[in-house]
Amino acid sequence: MASFCVGPTVFSYSHVKVIFYKVIIITFTNILSNSLKLISMAKFSRIEVATKMFETGLIPVFYSPDVEVCKNVIKACYLGCIRVFEFTNRGDFVHETFSKLSKWVLEEVPEMILGVGSVADSGTASLYIQLGTNFVVSPVLVEDMAKACNRRKILWVPGCGSLT
Repeated sequence: MASFCVGPTVFSYSHVKVIFYKVIIITFTNILSNSLKLISMAKFSRIEVATKMFETGLIPVFYSPDVEVCKNVIKACYLGCIRVFEFTNRGDFVHETFSKLSKWVLEEVPEMILGVGSVADSGTASLYIQLGTNFVVSPVLVEDMAKACNRRKILWVPGCGSLT
């Protein structure tokens, strides 16, 4: 069997082959692990969101086109120990407001779970997923929306959460 030296160590080709395969497996595992992290854009997992919703028992639902008003409402809820907040998908360019809020929440109130409600189709759900929503609430049961949310590991809540 052929062998070669690297410094004081003698290696056989079969030994090098095993090391080579281990490097490939470790590299592939790291790539797979990193790509799996990219699947979900949300900061919180589905189970974390559902658990916090249950623990909180109350989820504020709010919309304003004014980002500063939204920040003040979210901050007041946060200071009042609310950790789940639903931003309602209403109004023109509302996704732009949500985008700014999503970034602000990550910096200023990192334990707040920000989601979006009143989402009626999978395209809108996908847009908010790209903007960092942690959950999607929908007034309708749409299979494509379920697929879009599950693909990105986002909690999807079809139907309404209250009688109002």
